[in-house]
Amino acid sequence: MTQAICDTVRAIEDPQTESGERTNLLVNLVEAVTAHTSTAAARKRTKQQSTQPALSFVTFGSFAAMEQAHQLNFSVNDMLAFLNFPIGLNESNTAILKGLYDTGGCCNMGKKDYHLAIAKQHPHLVKQIFDLQKIRYAPIKIGGIKDSVEIDVIIEYFIPFENGQGENHTLMIGLTDDLPINTLYGLPFILKAKLVAQFYRNAVISNFFNQEFDLTLECPRLLPTEHVERNQSSDRKVFSVRFDTTDENL
Repeated sequence: MTQAICDTVRAIEDPQTESGERTNLLVNLVEAVTAHTSTAAARKRTKQQSTQPALSFVTFGSFAAMEQAHQLNFSVNDMLAFLNFPIGLNESNTAILKGLYDTGGCCNMGKKDYHLAIAKQHPHLVKQIFDLQKIRYAPIKIGGIKDSVEIDVIIEYFIPFENGQGENHTLMIGLTDDLPINTLYGLPFILKAKLVAQFYRNAVISNFFNQEFDLTLECPRLLPTEHVERNQSSDRKVFSVRFDTTDENL
């Protein structure tokens, strides 16, 4: 192993190295290692008169450089799982709130203008809306999405399931301006509702509500607020759409 290769490896491992620069370094490293091992193998074959081919085992944390040098046969799916979950006071007057089924999400989140449009067009679906600034609460910062996003409004929907006292459970969703999709169902909701995804048959079973919900695989997209208005005449509205305060809130 040459000193130049060692220096390149250290630069790749350096956390201060930017992503674009790291990709270029990986490409250079593959080329340098390939050239080095080919030269060493050629010298060995000349010395020992061997016909055995040389093998190079190179391990990195990313396949980015390999993919640029050769097209790696690697399965990639651009379709993600979306949960169709009902909102509303009862089964005769509900809508479907479609959202990304995200076990990596730290909470339920939604695009603010889209959900506020739902509240305006269909107020009977909404129990209440909390504007955190107006009630003197700080915005909630969520990391991992476009570096970070801020939730400054929380919307609470009725859902057509009752507790033992005849009161409806509710679904709470944190709203932000910066979400790249309309709605995301996060892990706390998935756990509390005891949801079990059965991807092989496009279904989600809730062991809390004793119900089964549809699961669809589709490409993520951000629908405009006009989509809410177009649902006005539908008998079964579908919106591509928590924070727990009581046991009735999911």
